[in-house]
Amino acid sequence: MDINLLVFLHLNRNAFRYPSVVNSDDIFMLVKSGSFRFWEEEGPEYIVKANEGALFRRDVLYHREIIEPASLYLFRYRAGQTVFDRDYVTFEDQNRVMSTLAMLDRVDADAAGGHELQASLFQDLAVQYAVENRFAVGRRETEDAQVMQAIRYIKTHLHMKITISQAGRESGLSQAQFIRRFKAFTGMTPQDYAASLKLQKAKSLLRDSDVPIQKVAELCGFENGYYFSNFFKKKTGMSPSGYRSTAL
Repeated sequence: MDINLLVFLHLNRNAFRYPSVVNSDDIFMLVKSGSFRFWEEEGPEYIVKANEGALFRRDVLYHREIIEPASLYLFRYRAGQTVFDRDYVTFEDQNRVMSTLAMLDRVDADAAGGHELQASLFQDLAVQYAVENRFAVGRRETEDAQVMQAIRYIKTHLHMKITISQAGRESGLSQAQFIRRFKAFTGMTPQDYAASLKLQKAKSLLRDSDVPIQKVAELCGFENGYYFSNFFKKKTGMSPSGYRSTAL
């Protein structure tokens, strides 16, 4: 593979310094521990955990948020071909990924660790991904299309109470297939994904508008303000009114 590694960093983050970013080069992040979520403006949200990766494509606006304090390896690169064909990157051979992470730790700890070793280890990750996905591209694209249909349904019905069966019907899959494929595609269950989008929408309305809290609850698909307040406080540790006051 023709890959030019430009930057290699080991990061430990409780929060991202820049929650919204647009990069001039492709950036791949491999999670050693902890987790974070990320999403495009109009795309699905993914949760990335240990031994998984995230691709931030150049010139694309992404939003991101640390869930659990995370240890990450960052690779900024340019390539003559597509290295990763999706933003949320998983690997089948977990032992191999953990071995690569152990080698990255050794290179990072060695003050004399050279750029060639860093580039070689990133190349190993790219080759592993290519080999594991060589025969799965066509199948994955079909599955993604079915899940994306359900995601579009969820996004356009956030003002309603959404059930798994409703979203699953939109995908044309059985409920068991739908849940399995949805989690493989997004890293989340359909319920958690819908809850995450509702929370994002609620935060935006509370932060950027003076819409009454009862109306925010309705717009986010809650029967009343009491259920909405309980949901919001469970997710954020703050009441909706408390969050609004700190965001002003």
